Amino acid sequence: MTDDSSAVEKSKIAREILNYLADHPDAEDTLDGIVQWWLLERKIYQHTAAVQEALEGLVAEGVILEQRQVEASAVYRVRRKENGAISRQDRWLRKSEG
Repeated sequence: MTDDSSAVEKSKIAREILNYLADHPDAEDTLDGIVQWWLLERKIYQHTAAVQEALEGLVAEGVILEQRQVEASAVYRVRRKENGAISRQDRWLRKSEG
C-alpha cells in the first residue's frame, strides 16, 4: 500500500468511526470491539443498501422475481426457464462482466 493510499484508508476508517459515534454517542469499546462491531456494522448496513439496489435492478430487468409476503420481507428467486428467462440471466451476467 502506498503512502497516499494508506492515508486515504486511514481517513476513511476515521470517518467511519466518527459516523458510528455520531449515530451512537454513548458508545465505547476496545480496538477489537470497534473493528468487529462498529466498523463491521456500518459495512453490513452499506452492503445491505447496495444489495437492495442490485435486487431492484435485477427485478426491473426481469432477471429475477420478487414475491411480496403478507407482513414480511420480500422473497427473491431466479426466474424459471419459461419465456427465455435463463437466457435473460446469461445476457445480464455477460453484460455486467463486460
